[in-house]
Amino acid sequence: ALSSAASDVYKRQIMPKDVAFIQDISGSIKAWRLRACKDALKAALFRTLRNGDRFTLFAFRDNTLTPARGWLTFDDATRRRADTFIDSLRALGNTNLFLLLQDLFTLPSDPARPLIAVIITDGEPTVGLTETTRIIGEFSRLNQGRIAVYTFGVKPRNPYFLDMLCYANRGENTTASGDLDHLSGELSPVFDSIRNPVMKGLTLTFDARSGGEIHPRHLTHLYADRTLTVYGRVPKSTQSVTCQLRGVSAAATYDAVFSFDFADATPSRLDLRKAWAERAMFDLLAEYAENPSAALLGRIETFSRTYGVPNPYRKQ
Repeated sequence: ALSSAASDVYKRQIMPKDVAFIQDISGSIKAWRLRACKDALKAALFRTLRNGDRFTLFAFRDNTLTPARGWLTFDDATRRRADTFIDSLRALGNTNLFLLLQDLFTLPSDPARPLIAVIITDGEPTVGLTETTRIIGEFSRLNQGRIAVYTFGVKPRNPYFLDMLCYANRGENTTASGDLDHLSGELSPVFDSIRNPVMKGLTLTFDARSGGEIHPRHLTHLYADRTLTVYGRVPKSTQSVTCQLRGVSAAATYDAVFSFDFADATPSRLDLRKAWAERAMFDLLAEYAENPSAALLGRIETFSRTYGVPNPYRKQ
C-alpha cells in the first residue's frame, strides 16, 4: 500500500489542477433529486478547489450546457457565477452521456496540471450511443488516461457502466445511498480526497527479471490525502523484487523505487489474496470494456472459476 505517507516526499509540490464538474439534468434525474445534486455541486466547488485551480461546469441531457467555454480561475467572482448557473438548471429531456464525454476532449490541457472530471449522474444513457460497453471502450481509447474520471451514481441501475468507466480512466465511482438529505455529506470524502494532487500520470512497474504483475492496471493520480493501494504478484520462487513508481509533478518527471525481500516474508492472509484476485478481475473487465471479444470473455469466466471470484457484472 502506497499510503498518504508515501507522498510526504512531494508535500511541497501540491499541484494546481483543472476540474470539470458535470451534472446530469435529464428528465430521469427528476426535479427533487436534482435539487439535492445542485446543493452538493455547490459544496463541491468549495471543498475541491484551491487558490490557483481552474474549473468549468457542464450540465448535460441530449445536449451540453456550460457557463463558459474553457477554464475559469477559482475565486469569489467565478464561484458566484457557477452558483448562478447551477441554480438555473432544470431536469428534462433524454441523456446523451457519450456526447458529454466527447465534449471533455475540447478542454485545453496543461501538462503541469492534472485534469479531473467529476460527474453526478444516474448512469442511464438514453440517446446517441447507449451501449455502455462501447461508451467505456471508445472514451478510454481516446482518453488514454489523460482525464481522471470520478462519478457519483445517484440512481444507479447499471453499476457496471460507472464502475468500469472510472476504473479504466484513473478514477472511482461512488454510489449514493438514496438518502438525499445526506447527499452532500456522502460526496464530501471524495472531494476532500482529490483536493491535493501531488503526482499525475502514474505508472508502477516491477523489474523485468521478477516476472511480476500489478493491479490495478490504470493507477489513479497520487493525492496527499488519499491512499493509493496497488496489488502485485510474482512467481513463488522470486526472492526479491524492485518496483518503480513514476509520475509527473509540475511538468517534471519524478520516480520512487521500492524494494521487497521475500526471504523472511510472512505468508499472505486470505483476505489479501482475495483482494488481489478482485483487482485482477477488474482489470480483465476493464480490458473487455475497451476491446470486447469472446476469447477475453472466456478468460474472465475461467479466472472467476479458478480463483473463486465472481464476475459482479455478469448480467451486464
